[in-house]
Amino acid sequence: MSKVAVVRVEDTPVSVHEAFELAGGLSLCVKEASSVLVKPNACLAIEKPGVMTTCEVVQAVVKEVKALEAEPVVGESAIHGTSTKEALEKSGIAEMCRKENVQLIDFDLCERKGVTIQYGDKTLSTYVARPVLECDAVISVPVMKTHAQTGVTLSLKNMKGCFPGDEKKKFHRWHLDKAIAGINALIKPCYAVIDGRVAMEGLGPIAGEPVDMNVLVCSPDLVAADTVARILMGFSREEVSHIELASNLGLGVSDIHSIEVVGEPLKSVMREFKKPWIEAASFENITVVDGDACSGCVTECMNYLLQNKEKLMSLGSVTVVLGPKGVKNLKDTGGKVLAFGNCVKNLDTDFIVEGCPPLGYEIGNVLQV
Repeated sequence: MSKVAVVRVEDTPVSVHEAFELAGGLSLCVKEASSVLVKPNACLAIEKPGVMTTCEVVQAVVKEVKALEAEPVVGESAIHGTSTKEALEKSGIAEMCRKENVQLIDFDLCERKGVTIQYGDKTLSTYVARPVLECDAVISVPVMKTHAQTGVTLSLKNMKGCFPGDEKKKFHRWHLDKAIAGINALIKPCYAVIDGRVAMEGLGPIAGEPVDMNVLVCSPDLVAADTVARILMGFSREEVSHIELASNLGLGVSDIHSIEVVGEPLKSVMREFKKPWIEAASFENITVVDGDACSGCVTECMNYLLQNKEKLMSLGSVTVVLGPKGVKNLKDTGGKVLAFGNCVKNLDTDFIVEGCPPLGYEIGNVLQV
């Protein structure tokens, strides 16, 4: 039976230590003199709570690794089209690494290694940041939040940030949920520490709303940790398929009846998160057709549309299509059609915003509003 610790955060370093101890101890996978990758979620240089893992939790994990006389390194690759360096600086993680004298690796700039992601009989050739494979252990330290494509983004999906730059786009074109499972089968992270101090609900991973949860979820079984977190967030198994797919590969336990939850009772910290589906966004005159777009396009597009609802009302009916499968999903709505991003730039539409990803404000420039 897998063990998952759920801990309320009062003092972050104390709570992280307690979470590791309740879950069985970090020494289960971190040995003396070993190199340990601490992988946060620093996806975008934006000062918005709930978007990135807090530097306090990352620092506490780094110190736990040091306490075992191992060598921590921190690494990340942000959303394609954005600066990982800026994201790490904005989050405070870069400054923390300087204070702790810990190596910080920008996975967009380091050496890459060719690998094959596999799920069943499907394979995908791609490149991963070489240091990820060279470390003796990997700890996933995501923030707890919703995601428009995968329902939630937690410790399993966080591993996608080990792949540099535009390599991430391949997973969306292939099969994102199967890719997440395959990525974890390749990297084999050994511990999850899910930062739920400030989580995100609604249109995550960027355009959602911060939620003060003040909780940590910790386990050496990432599938079990994500299972507990998705239940805590009010998501069903069917709404988060990559957790089940990872379990099917033997990467962990997704049956809550086979998971021992220690620390806080799950019911005492549960909350029904607002769902992240793009269809839930309320627009009177705009229809968004998501063809499995990457986080970069979804973030830029939805942020602009949500912030400029009233201004866009003057345009009448508009359909915005994005993602590699957008053409297939597009239906005749009778109004104007705007193609957003290079995946749909060859579509015969009224307006095109090119880029990978484009900047959201370019929608306004193209539509002249």
